[in-house]
Amino acid sequence: MNQSNENNLTIFKEGFTGKLYYLEEKETFLARIRYDYEKIVMKELLEGHFIFILNFNTDNVYNSYTMLKIISLYPKHYALEAVKGVGYPGFLKDVMKNIEEDWELEGSVETYVDCIAIPMGYDIFTDKRDLDLKVVKKIISKPIPGKDIKMLGDKYLQKFFSWGLDIKNSISVGEYLANEKIEINIALDRMVRRHFGVFASTGSGKSNFIAQLIRLTSQEYLTKTNREIKIIIFDVQGEYSALTSDILYESGLLVLSESESSSILDNYFTGNTDSNTINSCSDILSRQIKKPGIFENQNEPFKNVFKKMLSENRVKKISSETGFIAAQTIEEFIKIIDPGSSSEWKARAYKVFTNKVVEERLTGDITVESITKIKEIVEQVQEMEIFSSGYGKQYSSPFFFDLNSYIQTLELSSRKGQASQFTVTDLINNYILDQGNKESNPNLIIISISDQNQMSNIATKIVDTCLFTRRKNPNFDFDILFVFDEAHEFISTAPQEQSDNVKNSRRSLLRLARQGRKYGLGLCIATQRTRYLDTTIMGQMHTLFAGFLPRKTDREPLIDAFNIEEDVIRESKNFGPGQWLICSATATGIFQSVPISFQAVNSEKKLKDFFSYKGWIK
Repeated sequence: MNQSNENNLTIFKEGFTGKLYYLEEKETFLARIRYDYEKIVMKELLEGHFIFILNFNTDNVYNSYTMLKIISLYPKHYALEAVKGVGYPGFLKDVMKNIEEDWELEGSVETYVDCIAIPMGYDIFTDKRDLDLKVVKKIISKPIPGKDIKMLGDKYLQKFFSWGLDIKNSISVGEYLANEKIEINIALDRMVRRHFGVFASTGSGKSNFIAQLIRLTSQEYLTKTNREIKIIIFDVQGEYSALTSDILYESGLLVLSESESSSILDNYFTGNTDSNTINSCSDILSRQIKKPGIFENQNEPFKNVFKKMLSENRVKKISSETGFIAAQTIEEFIKIIDPGSSSEWKARAYKVFTNKVVEERLTGDITVESITKIKEIVEQVQEMEIFSSGYGKQYSSPFFFDLNSYIQTLELSSRKGQASQFTVTDLINNYILDQGNKESNPNLIIISISDQNQMSNIATKIVDTCLFTRRKNPNFDFDILFVFDEAHEFISTAPQEQSDNVKNSRRSLLRLARQGRKYGLGLCIATQRTRYLDTTIMGQMHTLFAGFLPRKTDREPLIDAFNIEEDVIRESKNFGPGQWLICSATATGIFQSVPISFQAVNSEKKLKDFFSYKGWIK
């Protein structure tokens, strides 16, 4: 049973004796199929398998077979189907006893396997003896009822899945879920430049899979496309610093915000790069990143990564050009910290503080000495009874927190000067749009900022500037891939999430989705929340990866955007971590929009191999 075609002259496997019984009318049609019951059929024949049935286009030159996909498969018993569990209890007991025995008798005339399959929109053509696969053609043909069900042997199934692809310039994203011997290959440049989406529920391995796609793109893009690429990840959850740390180690830039920094990191960012500071900073970064499961309690490998990055000045703290404005004088400082009428207690604390500043006759330029005096005044005011207990402490504390944070930033600025600030403009001009010296110009940039508003503002400016610059000068020599995990934070249409920041980032990503491919700008969006995503942006994604999606409301937007049958994408309800359905209009060769299920490579294993190679783990 289920012999490989290595021992069979035809391109098809032997075994699995099944026939097409009849066709049901639907949008296209449903094929009702029955297999003789055998235990191995239930074990090895799976929902998601592709099958082939001789159709009416067969002529004197070629045999023509319709390609279908099994979407349901159930063992059936004629007696059980007749009674449906209803009737006299004694009679049912006898029936069930006989039925139980029949399942152990392979070849029983009472048992069978009932299947439903749907057409995938392709026919294959073979020679009259079925010795070779000659043509694959996009067409929906009606198969002939009563004909046998065919399945391709391993060699020809691999050939079939790779039809229309240049294998030398393709990459493998994993193994066919129904047969681990078969690799699923895609054209890397078509996936990147024509945009792709990754959608799956929490716990499905979404970030793990994206990290592996990023790894493959970073390592293989130049070889497969003869072009360089830069990858920009907008990392709201702080996951990718760990998941892609092998790429960061070699050629990566990590960008943090002021809120992700600390006093020790600030010491590094103001120019103190001695070995003790780098060692302390690498320890802090290795502890605060979100590490994948098998490395959850291991800091040392990541500490080694950050040591190298810090020593090569490849960790930056970004300053918003429209956010923090450093005061030059005491008078400017007083105006900037004014809370206005936002809170009675904030206003009261502000008034007491500014009166103290006046009493101390602090005026003129801000100096190190005046900052020290300001810190003393803040401490005095906080210790006053009205602000140190009860409601006064509770409602004034936000003002003092903001005030101390501002003073700390001001202090750092005074130590190094405004020129030390790393801005979004610096990031765009020096690291994203300028290829420059590759050793000092990384090909992977992770922007790790948890504040959604700040991240949306930064993303909007980066995307808009890249589009504008490339339109003005289309003679670019490298591609850019923008990766937006937690994409609902940037392109949601939910009424409750319609802030100005989200509206702006959604408009920017829509322009990128529509125009980016002309200018070498690719887009990846990934989320577990598909319900409120902008469908216009989703419609521009030419490649879809769907993981475990148990809720129908999460599958429906994908059905509409990618024109997938509900019966097909429902397969994702049974997926485990790392199992995916790929559906692509371009990246999978000739198979336009044919969903193929596969098991992806585990990114954590790749990371473990890298750490072992470096000698950081055993």
